[in-house]
Amino acid sequence: LRALFRLGIIDFNSGQEMAALRRTESLLNEFPALPKALYVRLLLAVRLGQKDEAFASLKRLYTVAGGIDLSEKRSYLSSGHQHLVDLAYSAGDYHEAWKQSVNRVELEK
Repeated sequence: LRALFRLGIIDFNSGQEMAALRRTESLLNEFPALPKALYVRLLLAVRLGQKDEAFASLKRLYTVAGGIDLSEKRSYLSSGHQHLVDLAYSAGDYHEAWKQSVNRVELEK
């Protein structure tokens, strides 16, 4: 599990998004509640411009967030919202970017 995940991260970091996507999807098919894998899937969706998948990945992160400690939960969710801000902003959807910014700030309270 760790080796497969590590290979996916190496693919992601080296710009081989499709290889990273195959590994991450394979991992999530077997272990759908791994927060780190869900977060990587969100990053891949943002990098590939897959808005719907990015939102779905963040939603799945919220679903599994109840089972992880508070600081880790905030890190995943806050960062996820920031990536959605960036995705919306680069697409010219300033209302969505603002909305995601507000969601991120709400997590910090």
